[in-house]
Amino acid sequence: MKRNSLYHLLLTLLFLGVGFVINHVWFVDKESNQQSQILGLESVPAVAPQTNTPQANEVLVTVGNAWTEFEATSSSVDDKAQSSLKFDRERIRSALRNIALDRNGTVIANHAALQSLNAAFAHGQRLFTAEELQDFIAIVKSSLPTQVSEQVATIIENFHDYLRARQSLFASVAPGDELLMMEELQGLQAMYLGDGVAADLFRVENANGNYMLEAIALEQDTSLSAEQKKAQQQALQIRYAGDQFEVDQWEARYYAFQSEKAVIEAAGYPKEEVQQQIQALVDYNFKPDEQARLSHLNLW
Repeated sequence: MKRNSLYHLLLTLLFLGVGFVINHVWFVDKESNQQSQILGLESVPAVAPQTNTPQANEVLVTVGNAWTEFEATSSSVDDKAQSSLKFDRERIRSALRNIALDRNGTVIANHAALQSLNAAFAHGQRLFTAEELQDFIAIVKSSLPTQVSEQVATIIENFHDYLRARQSLFASVAPGDELLMMEELQGLQAMYLGDGVAADLFRVENANGNYMLEAIALEQDTSLSAEQKKAQQQALQIRYAGDQFEVDQWEARYYAFQSEKAVIEAAGYPKEEVQQQIQALVDYNFKPDEQARLSHLNLW
């Protein structure tokens, strides 16, 4: 496969979310009121919410929790939304459940939120008519407290508009223009979701895309020796790790750790003591969840 074709294929796979499995039916047949086999929601495993801010312990609740509690305590449910024959309310709750809220009830735009939105729209494979989208949003608004529902409804509508624009972009960009595609995608993200939300929501996805393009280019660079490729690959890995695994201020923290590690290694301590001190240094600089997300990279 030619280099440009490979780039194009891999980018398409990345942003279309190939590998997802649609196994939750969510459209309801209007005639029989039985779930039809037309379309589905991706199954999203319940996960502990992760925020891309240092205040991870401030994440107190998710949309799934808020939805369940609100339905249990509220008697004011929109009749039109409640009786919708187009959408299954529980399937929508399941898709959106991992969107996290901070202490103030503000939606946290991170990779978990992006996964939920992708589940709701089958990674862009299912786009709604204007009427369908409003019915979908009406269910969300009737199932959550007002402050939360307005935020979730806004991000759903904006994300749906982005997916439609992305679909047009995919159809117009020719193989060989993958870097342009990345730039255009990020432009669309900012246009439809706003700079701040887009940067946080697509942080991991964009880092994965950029890393993939640069890694392929590096591997195919015949001017570099094997040792040069290995060194540049490690530098590339370090540069993108913070965004790929949602570790804030990653590079500054990592290089500070490396400097302190070098001092320990040069001190002439016995090997076992060196290992213990380095592990203590890792524990001091990186939280357990950060270490877990980065463990497979062997960066310590």
